[in-house]
Amino acid sequence: PRLTISKTLRLGDKDPEVETLRQILFLYGYLSKDQEFGEKFDSDLAKALQEFQKRFSLEPDGSVGTKTREVLNYPIQEQIKRIIVNM
Repeated sequence: PRLTISKTLRLGDKDPEVETLRQILFLYGYLSKDQEFGEKFDSDLAKALQEFQKRFSLEPDGSVGTKTREVLNYPIQEQIKRIIVNM
């Protein structure tokens, strides 16, 4: 999944793109199946996003701005390839 929204997503927002954000963070392992999925940007999602941002050396502000969106949209397969090359 890819985020296509250009505005910043933050705590309290309700948008269909929030569901896409949840899917991406789930694939990275920052959210579990037990956590509720939906279009509301809640505190659980903000915490998961902050952990993601820390891991990728981004400002852990819990919102999806330009830089965070770029990293979230970078294909996981390409990240795996980059890790293998660097090893």
